Amino acid sequence: MLVSILTPSLNQRTWLASNLKSVAAQTYPVIEHIVIDGGSTDGSVELLAGAASRSLIWESGPDSGQSHALNKALARSSGHIIGWINADDGYVDRRAVERVVRCFASNHEIDVVYGHSLLVGPANHVLQVLWAPPFISRLTEYVTPFYQPALFFRRSVLETGFVDESLHYVMDFDLWRRLWARYRFQRIPLFVGIERHQPDRKVYSAAYRQERADYFHTHLPERDLLSNRVVRSGYAATERLMGMAVSEWARRSIDPAIPLSWPPARQLLRTQFARDRASLRLE
Repeated sequence: MLVSILTPSLNQRTWLASNLKSVAAQTYPVIEHIVIDGGSTDGSVELLAGAASRSLIWESGPDSGQSHALNKALARSSGHIIGWINADDGYVDRRAVERVVRCFASNHEIDVVYGHSLLVGPANHVLQVLWAPPFISRLTEYVTPFYQPALFFRRSVLETGFVDESLHYVMDFDLWRRLWARYRFQRIPLFVGIERHQPDRKVYSAAYRQERADYFHTHLPERDLLSNRVVRSGYAATERLMGMAVSEWARRSIDPAIPLSWPPARQLLRTQFARDRASLRLE
């Protein structure tokens, strides 16, 4: 099965090289990596032009933002399975795509596959181990039990639409919300996705917080807003506790797609339970 990896990018050269390497390092051989660049001026185009990867397909030119770029990438793709990693994201393990394909091939009723993730800093040092629970439909009314770079879809689930181009920050949550009401999800016991902690992440911006708040108020009944906050707080604590519990297994089991730097256990303990991810010290 052909796997299409979609990557939107705009002036992300600093992180794009690591993104490309994590895809090129995959043990699964049948991949196309489609990068839609929004007309970068930071050397991203030169990086893409010089990339030594037969799987890479790219274009550069003006677009209407990240959601538009993702829809363009999907339109150019041909894969039976679709993955999505932003330019500052990547894959943790060289076997990630191979294991995902194996899960889809052996479970024909499964539509979406996801795994665990790592939050890493600019120099690929591990900050947090992001444990993903087994899929529980009731839980998804309040939280997202996975991170976007660690998720893959069958192409068929996107036939009715991919991301909403009117959304610039929570297009991923909107997509999950539409999918988990209709399709079957399966977790695999592997660290799959890299979440990049870097100062320009959109999720740390006031505009993100505003669009997220507006989206919740529009799509959740008023009576559910408080319970949503309570469940999300409880889930965040559980995610971090379980992440710490499996951190040594993660360190030993990952076959890294890019070089990773693991901190001493005490340092990881501090960053794992940092109250505010945006305040984590960058190195």
